[in-house]
Amino acid sequence: MSKHTPGPWRVKESGGCVCSDNKTICQLISINDGALSITPEVEGNAKLISAAPDLLEALKGLLSCDLHKNLTGGYQFHIENAEEAIKRAEAQ
Repeated sequence: MSKHTPGPWRVKESGGCVCSDNKTICQLISINDGALSITPEVEGNAKLISAAPDLLEALKGLLSCDLHKNLTGGYQFHIENAEEAIKRAEAQ
């Protein structure tokens, strides 16, 4: 059983809040000269954090493959899931 909030996680339109359903996972802000702001770096960090459940599942899928037996069928599926999770984490 997982000790974290189940995914999917998403970034709210405000850019700095990572949420799952009606739960806030985390709120990211930047403090510059005493002012709070949502910078591009904060938005990027929020996207990376929101992709954590997908990245975890992709890694678990890859680790569950028997790489010495069949590198085509199931393995390719997990590679594609990993690529999609990385794209989501790096979304521009």
